[in-house]
Amino acid sequence: MGDVQAFGELFRQHRADVTRLVHRLLGGRGDIEDVVQEVFLQVHRSLKDFHFGSRFSTWLYRVTVNVVLMQMRQARRRAVLVGGPGVL
Repeated sequence: MGDVQAFGELFRQHRADVTRLVHRLLGGRGDIEDVVQEVFLQVHRSLKDFHFGSRFSTWLYRVTVNVVLMQMRQARRRAVLVGGPGVL
């Protein structure tokens, strides 16, 4: 499962940077803390795929952008479903 303390330290070291990036990408829309949490869940799931020859910050940036894009796509789909035909 991995070292819980090490992941906690990783979270503490990078949370502020991820939060700033998410806020910048979402422009203040949405629940930023939920997206940040989703980023770190994805990091935890994908850490085994990280290539240690690369910079961690670059990889984390890419994971963050991908999670934000996924959240934005899901929000667009929900908006279409809510406002779709047949809705009273």
